[in-house]
Amino acid sequence: MNNDDNGFNKAQRAYDNQLPPEDDEYEDCPECEGTGEVLLSDCCGAEIDSDIMVCTKCKEHCGCSVCDECNGTGHINLTVKKREAYEEYLEKKAEEARYEQLMEQQNDMKTGSDTDRFLDRGIEE
Repeated sequence: MNNDDNGFNKAQRAYDNQLPPEDDEYEDCPECEGTGEVLLSDCCGAEIDSDIMVCTKCKEHCGCSVCDECNGTGHINLTVKKREAYEEYLEKKAEEARYEQLMEQQNDMKTGSDTDRFLDRGIEE
């Protein structure tokens, strides 16, 4: 590595890693409004006073928690969200199909009544 760059290349890589890839669709996270942080304390998860950054539960100075929805990036990958929603939809449909099949099997078992066999035995005796 060339020592004459004064860390520019490392800083540029770090900056590039923060930007969302251009091939996917992104939008600002609705939970943190694109900041990557939520107004919950990083110590115990309670709300914080945003003016003085003090936790309302433990009364200690603290920072904001990283947003769980976007993992601190401030952006939601819509391509991934669409894929997850589609997989969830397919799983729901498969569950409904399994339930319908189970109900059909139970209905088939109920329609075959033992009444005819009971009556036939009663006559034979």
